[in-house]
Amino acid sequence: MKVATNRNGRRLVALAASLGAAALIVAGCSNGEESTSNQGTQPAVVSGNPAPAGAHSEGSQETTATASSGTASAELKTTDGANAGTAVFAADGSDVKITVTVDDKALTPGFHAEHIHQVGKCEGDFTSAGGHFQVDGHTGMPESGILVPIYVDANGKGQTVTTTDAFTVDQINGKAIMIHAGDGMPGSSEARVACGVIGD
Repeated sequence: MKVATNRNGRRLVALAASLGAAALIVAGCSNGEESTSNQGTQPAVVSGNPAPAGAHSEGSQETTATASSGTASAELKTTDGANAGTAVFAADGSDVKITVTVDDKALTPGFHAEHIHQVGKCEGDFTSAGGHFQVDGHTGMPESGILVPIYVDANGKGQTVTTTDAFTVDQINGKAIMIHAGDGMPGSSEARVACGVIGD
C-alpha cells in the first residue's frame, strides 16, 4: 500500500499514528474468517503526498501484482438497499488507484474499515461476501484486500483515495468491496454496513 488521502486527512493521519504497527492485525470481519498467527499491519502510509515513482515499503506483499489494465467500479448499498456511495478502481501501471466516496448520510460519522472481500455477493447482512480477499499465493499480513479506513464527517460524506500494488483490477473484478460499522480496531463493531460488487 503506498498512498492514501482523505477529505479529513489530519484526523486520518492522527488515527493511523495512534493505532501502532500491530493494532489492526485483526482488522474487522471475523464472521466466518480464520484467525492467523502471522504478524502484520494496516497499510502503512497515510499521506497527502504521492510516493516516489516505483517506491514500495519494505516487507511488502509476498506476491506483487503485475501490471494492471482497465477500470472497474462498484455501487455501494446498505443492508436495506439504500445507496451509500461508489467505489472506482483504476489501473495505473502495476498499481491500482481506489476512490471510495460515500454520501446520502448512509453511514454514521466517524472512521469505518474498508476491505475487498472474496465473493462478489452483497446479500442479507453481507456475510455472503465471505472473508478478506487474498491474491493467490499470498498468505501474509496485511491481507491483500485490506484498505485504509474511510472517515465520514457530520454531514454523512467521506472519501478515500488509495493507491496499492497488492492486486490488479483484473484480480478483484467480481469480488466485493465492504465498509464496516467500526474502524477495524480490536473491539470495534465488525458489522458490515455497505457493500458493492466490483465489475467492469
